[in-house]
Amino acid sequence: MTRAFRFTDPAPPSAATGVTADVYGQMARDFGIERAATFVVLSDSPPLMTGAWALLRESLLAGRVSRTDKEVVAAGVSLANRCPFCVDAHTVLLHATGD
Repeated sequence: MTRAFRFTDPAPPSAATGVTADVYGQMARDFGIERAATFVVLSDSPPLMTGAWALLRESLLAGRVSRTDKEVVAAGVSLANRCPFCVDAHTVLLHATGD
């Protein structure tokens, strides 16, 4: 049987409790994000998940900045964090902006 995640076995959002459920609720309520795999995979570590969500949420609420500018910053942060998944994701999203 294949699993959605290779190294973790997070509970589905429908089974979330505590701060994890709070984050999922905020994602759904504020931004219409349901079952975001990036956050589901982090749910095994609520402090890590809430930190990642806080950073994303602040970038979405920070004001009027182009998507290209946000992706450039996100790609730079990902490079500094040495996260190959995030570097790839933000590089793809940067190219998707067309700039």
